This record gives sequence, structure tokens and C-alpha cells, in this order.
Amino acid sequence: MPDDRIGIGIIGLGAQGNAHLRALLACPEAEVVALCDPNAEALRLAEFSARQGWAQPQLLSDYRELLDHAGVQAVIIAVPDDLHREVAVAAFQAGKDVLLEKPIAHTIEDADAILAAAEASGCLLQLGLVYRYSRHYRRMAAIAASGDIGKPQMAWCQEFRRPFQDVAWYHSQARTGSALNEKDCHHFDLFNWLLGSRAKRVCAFGSRAVLVPGGGYLERREPDGTPRYLDYGDNVDHAAVIIEYENGAIGQLNLCLFLSPATWSHEHYEVGLIGRNGRMVRSDLSRSLLVISGGQEFDERQEITVREAQGPRLPHPGAMFQEQEFLRCVRTREPPFASGQIAREASLIAFAAERSIQEGRVVALEEVDPQRRA
Repeated sequence: MPDDRIGIGIIGLGAQGNAHLRALLACPEAEVVALCDPNAEALRLAEFSARQGWAQPQLLSDYRELLDHAGVQAVIIAVPDDLHREVAVAAFQAGKDVLLEKPIAHTIEDADAILAAAEASGCLLQLGLVYRYSRHYRRMAAIAASGDIGKPQMAWCQEFRRPFQDVAWYHSQARTGSALNEKDCHHFDLFNWLLGSRAKRVCAFGSRAVLVPGGGYLERREPDGTPRYLDYGDNVDHAAVIIEYENGAIGQLNLCLFLSPATWSHEHYEVGLIGRNGRMVRSDLSRSLLVISGGQEFDERQEITVREAQGPRLPHPGAMFQEQEFLRCVRTREPPFASGQIAREASLIAFAAERSIQEGRVVALEEVDPQRRA
């Protein structure tokens, strides 16, 4: 490197890989050295974005060539979930620090293999649990820890949104470990963080009812204007998940992945927390954090406006801080806030929830976690 910037390579240039690219181009301490994707069109589009940001990365179709690049100090991996283990383990063996897109993996065996490789290499592993880098959720966590609403006893998330994009692996249990893992590891991690405990048991209900062949959901039309019905695979398209925590707290997720029209999605997303003396809610509709406290004695109401870090248009709150803190950790060798073990705990809830749906029963976390059975 000609200066002290950190050389970054990005492996996987779909929606998330491109979001990472846009964020990094706004970070003066980073130099995008190489981009990798087996799809030539994806590489071409990413190269165009990079050059708009005055970067001139090397373009590669094989991730192993990127890992051999002498100028690449750290990598961002944004490949399909079932490829996380292969690519992340190779990156650690090559001595690279890693920012790995969430979820950590599509199985607990792959997650543990990634964690073992990271530990053996001495390299950093940060997970793309981007909400941990959101000012909104950090403010929620600080209020929860302050005692203003009392000890948190219940947390909830409702996310009623449009379907995932028309990419086959997103909709495959075999490749994602479930929609609840691919999408909602974010929210299970928020529950773990805000409630300050580990999950104990999970009860879940869900099915695929709308996003089925001929099921009536129109994503797009054929060139002649006739409706095109898509086969969305075998992941659930709606679910309800209840989590019991070791400290007695409860988390609940309500998920819809077929909402129409799509413009309603941001009107129906919220995260909330209840303690003995109050509650707080963060919703996309209000774009603010509402805190009500005081218990039985008085009622104090605060509406807090939290501004996220400025930067390019990015898909999640906290996305800009995520890149900045990864670069800082690479430089300082501090452990990342969104660690691999934290991501493992979030995915365990998803695996237990999927088993609960399939088997129609409450599932204890030890059933899906080899470490808890040891």
C-alpha cells in the first residue's frame, strides 16, 4: 500500500456486497484493493461504482486469488450463507481479518468451524449484525442498562415486509438454515442484547402460504405483460416466535415476508422493550425512539430523535458505523462488538425456531447447541 490506508477486498457483489462497497468508498482510511464475484456482470457493475469513488480495484472471479493478493489486509465476505464456511476459513488461513455478512452460517457445525478457524489464526472476526452499530439500538441498550424502565422483562419485534429478492438461495432452507436465520438473526441478537441473557427455550409457528407456485403473489411480469408466478422455495413466508430466556425474560417476533404493496413495509416495523417501570419503542414509521417510564407513581414520556451516521444510501441503520468500527478494530486489534460468538447465539435461536415449526413442539436450546450439551 502506498499509504497507511487499510487494504480491503470484497468477496461477493450482490446487494450486501455492493452496500459494503459504497460504505467503504466513503471511508478515507480504507482502500478497496480487489473485488471478487464469479458473475461477470456483477463485477462490471461493482467496478463502475468503485470508479465513481475514485477506486481502481483489481477484478477477480476466484476468491482464492483475492486472498493471495498482497495488498489485501482484510476482507468482507458477502456470499450465500452455505458458502460462509468455505470462504471464511480460507480467509483466516490466509491471515486476513474478516467482516462476514450475517448470519454466521446456515448450520451450527459450520458456525463452529468458522469460530475455530478465527481463533486458530488470531485474526479478527466481525459479523454483519449491523443493528449493533445503529445509534438507535445503542441508545435503546443504554436506556435498558440504566434502569430507567426497570429490569427488561419483555422484548418484541414486528416486521411485516415485502418478500426477499428473486434469488433462489434466499428462499432455500438447505442454503440459509431457514428464513428466520437469514433474516431474523438480526432481531434475535437484539433480544439477546437488550434482555441481557441467553435463550433457554423456543416455541414457533410458521408456514409457506402465499409465496408458492401459483399462490397469487406477483413479483413481476413477462415481457408480453402476462403474470409471472415464482417458486419461492421452501422457507416460511410468515412466522411467530416466542423465546424464553434464562433470566425469565421473554422475546417475541412476528414476521411477514409477503406484504403487498411493498411501500407499506417501513410502516410495519418496530422493536420494543418493557420493564417494571416503563417501556420503549423504536419504529420506522415514527423514525424516533419513544420512552415511557415512571412505573405506578408518574408518567414521563420522551420522544428521542436519533440521527444515524451520515454516508451513502445504505440498506440498514448502523451500516456506516459498522464499516468504520471494523476498520478501527483492524487497526487497533480491539475485539469487534458484533463478535462471532454473539452471532452464534442469535443463529441458535433461529435453528431452534425452525425445529419447533417442523416438529410442532417447544425446543430447548441445548437440543441445537453442542456446547450446552457438553
